[in-house]
Amino acid sequence: MVKYNEANKKQAIDLIGDFDANFGGTEIYQPIQDAFSTKVETGVQKRVFLLTDGCVSNRQGVINLIDGYCQKNVDTKVFTFGISDHCDKQLVE
Repeated sequence: MVKYNEANKKQAIDLIGDFDANFGGTEIYQPIQDAFSTKVETGVQKRVFLLTDGCVSNRQGVINLIDGYCQKNVDTKVFTFGISDHCDKQLVE
């Protein structure tokens, strides 16, 4: 976990500015699984923000993973954001 402050905010914005990808597919399952396995401090609610700009080949598997985890871990919430007209609208909904 990274504490929020102006220096960390600037670093995050600088890193995002350097993002570039063109891998021909959107792999969401493993990153979501990794986010779920990341430990948080006791009493802290986990929030996962899923941003996608493409279609997901294993959409139902990702949805099942999120549903199953969030049902067992009520302190975890996943928020989805679709970017561009090519995002997986069914996954985002």
